[in-house]
Amino acid sequence: MAVFDGTGLTIDRYADIIEEMRDSLKVSFGAGVNLSESSPIGVMLALYSDRLSKAWEALESVYINSFPDQAYGIYLDYLCAFNAVVREPATYSAVDLVFTRSSASTADIVIPAGTEVSSSTSGDTTTWVTSSEATILSGSNTITVAAVAEDTGPISAPINTLQSIITAVANVESVTNPAVAVLGTDKETDTKLRTRRWTELGRLGTSTESGIRSGLQSLSIVDASRIILNDTVVALASGQPPHSVECSVDLNSGTAGDATTAATIAQQIWDTKGAGIQTFGGYSGIALDENGDEHIVYFDTIDSQTVYVRVALVTDSTYDSSVAEPAIRSALADYSVVNLTAGVDVLNYKIGAVVANVGAAGILEMSTTISLDDATYVADSLTIPADKFGSILEAYVTFPP
Repeated sequence: MAVFDGTGLTIDRYADIIEEMRDSLKVSFGAGVNLSESSPIGVMLALYSDRLSKAWEALESVYINSFPDQAYGIYLDYLCAFNAVVREPATYSAVDLVFTRSSASTADIVIPAGTEVSSSTSGDTTTWVTSSEATILSGSNTITVAAVAEDTGPISAPINTLQSIITAVANVESVTNPAVAVLGTDKETDTKLRTRRWTELGRLGTSTESGIRSGLQSLSIVDASRIILNDTVVALASGQPPHSVECSVDLNSGTAGDATTAATIAQQIWDTKGAGIQTFGGYSGIALDENGDEHIVYFDTIDSQTVYVRVALVTDSTYDSSVAEPAIRSALADYSVVNLTAGVDVLNYKIGAVVANVGAAGILEMSTTISLDDATYVADSLTIPADKFGSILEAYVTFPP
């Protein structure tokens, strides 16, 4: 019997519904009533049971999608909107193209917006389209024009590979790209959106340990962070003074010694740490308070420890590696960001649970092993020192044959 109470929702499946209806019909018409699948009543019974089971399943789907950790697609978008978190759209790769005039021409040459070029590399069929009109002026031999890939996503273009002009432009002799393309992005996945929502909510926690960490990790220049709070009246053995916070960051761009980078980090720490709490570390930056007064904020850096993951699978004919493997890689990378903070050991059983929770179709058996050097893989755990944090990158998740 379906139940919706304080313990949650339990629905009736098709087999439950048809069995209950058979029992009710026998009570109403007698045990000898013909309920075979080919009988008129049996046919109607099957139709009604099928419709009712689909209605229950629809209700279950609505129920499940009321929880951020289980919602997907547009339902997850709706839930995140309550917290002012919006899914990041797909973006286009961008590149600068240099067009060169023909030696036979000396007049102005107009290169229309929407001019198409492609790669000279065999097998690369991506079309790149200029974003605006440009002119090679008389007396100039070249002009640089911004262009984007025709499709969204991380589409690459190595140096000097975009040399085929699709849209003919009179008196233009050649085109090339003197620098690699800036990669676009795919539409943010459900897993990444959930992780970012968690980060944004944690950032609102202000002076809590998780709030300070989440605030730092919300900065585009920070990949990860470690927070050590000393709320005692004595210095810790590791050097942190009384009533202090030590914030250590792993930077993906800039350096801790750069004034602009240091100021960005310092301001984030100042905005989230508790009033009267001193900062500690080997680097410093200038933060401004609400009155515009300057304060020196100290912080440190922390390094990541790459974790390699091998996922061994036994699959059937319904398994689609092009769907399952990117989803598994993304889920493991997101798990790493949220859970593998400084000094936290990597537990293989948790890695296996992340893979299993992806729910990819066609997987009959699954096992995982992990490594710190891509040579020695273990099936239990990896020890991460206190001054490092484990980092699982999508590129280091492999699927051995």
